[in-house]
Amino acid sequence: SSVVGYGHISIIEDPEGKIEGLTRIMCHYSEGTTFSFRPEVLARTTVLCLEISELKGKRFKTKQ
Repeated sequence: SSVVGYGHISIIEDPEGKIEGLTRIMCHYSEGTTFSFRPEVLARTTVLCLEISELKGKRFKTKQ
């Protein structure tokens, strides 16, 4: 299966926005709900936001 998204991408610059984006990613990949991010790490981290205007997907049939 595959998914392709089209839209406008922007860089999140404010620390609160970075924390929100990184927290969403961390919640998706772990079971924790509370995360902390050091300010010096946030300053060096780029967080991107994709505003989706179109989404396409494919599912490949498996051979039996």
